[in-house]
Amino acid sequence: MAEGALADALQGRRIGGAGLDVFESEPAAPRPGHPLLAFDNVIVSPHCAGVTIESSMRMAEYSVRNVLDCFDGRLDPDVVVNRHLMREMGG
Repeated sequence: MAEGALADALQGRRIGGAGLDVFESEPAAPRPGHPLLAFDNVIVSPHCAGVTIESSMRMAEYSVRNVLDCFDGRLDPDVVVNRHLMREMGG
């Protein structure tokens, strides 16, 4: 359990602090009484960096670019999850 190891490192002062926006319980928020929430040197924030107007616009632009590149036969294999399907389709 990574969170347990982090709590141990904080408790033993092997690290000075931590900033977290993701917990093992994702997508649920950590429960009240979660051990990491008891430390004064732990900062937590919502996991929402991708929920901005700017990031939404970038995701839309990249998606459209990938579709157009696919139609033009120039799709970057690094953006494809199932690369084996590209080979099967002649890509």
